[in-house]
Formats: sequence, structure tokens, C-alpha cells
Amino acid sequence: MYLFSFVFLWIPISCNVAPRYSPPDNIAVDCGSSGSSPAQDGRSWDGDIDSNKSLREILDSNSSVTYQAQTQPINKVPYFTARISQSEFTYVIPVTSTGPKFVRLHFFPSSYQGFDPSTAFFTVKANQFTLLSNFSASLTAASLGQQTIAKKEIGG
Repeated sequence: MYLFSFVFLWIPISCNVAPRYSPPDNIAVDCGSSGSSPAQDGRSWDGDIDSNKSLREILDSNSSVTYQAQTQPINKVPYFTARISQSEFTYVIPVTSTGPKFVRLHFFPSSYQGFDPSTAFFTVKANQFTLLSNFSASLTAASLGQQTIAKKEIGG
């Protein structure tokens, strides 16, 4: 017969759960729309048309147009509208704090009148950082077998 001895150590553990991080600059831009619209997750997205947040500065006033997707995306906001351009344009997004910024870019590759999504390539820059270079949302979505794409980047 064997005798087993168990020793239980009861160590009180103090655990502080940090509150969910809420960035000081939490800006969600819904390209090609106006006003503010809630997404299914409750996040508020601000349109870039007639925005009161100085979100858009087009370098050439005729360089871009807005469209609604011809196919219905899973989530209407922010995927149903788009800003399409054949030349460079710039968004100026005001921030109130210093430090790293988290940038999440959402894409829903869809056909728009006169635009073939498989031929659309673009670059995204934030100050001196290049977040995307020669990127195709259509080819990326097709290769991943996904309807929508979200690219996450961190900038200084």
C-alpha cells in the first residue's frame, strides 16, 4: 500500500484587470458617405462628404467620385460606399494626442461603373510611413477567399 501526501498551498492572488483600452483619437472614416452611421458592432463611422471633422482634402476636385457597391456586403457600414479616384488624393485626419497610432483599413472589393476592381492598385501613407504599397484589395480578397479585408497597421 502506498501513502500519498498532498500539500495544498493556498496563495492569495491579487489580480487587477485593466480597463479596455480606448484610444484618445478614435476616428472611423466611411469613405463615400455623409453624416455619421453606426456599424453592426455599434462603432460610429463618419462620412467623408460634408464632414465636420476636416477629414478630406482632395488635391484635385475632379479626381474622385463616390459610389455604392453593386453587390450587398455583409456589413453595410463601412463597406457599402466607396471613394474612387484615378489620381492621388489626401485625407487630413486631425489627431489630438502624440504617440503611436493604430490604423485599420477596411476594403470591400466590388465592381463600380467604369472601374474594374482587379486593376485597382494603390498606396497608403501616413506622414513618413508607407502602410500599403501597390495594394490590390480585389486580388487580396480573391486569394484569401474573403468578401472583405481589414488591414491593421501601427504608425509612430
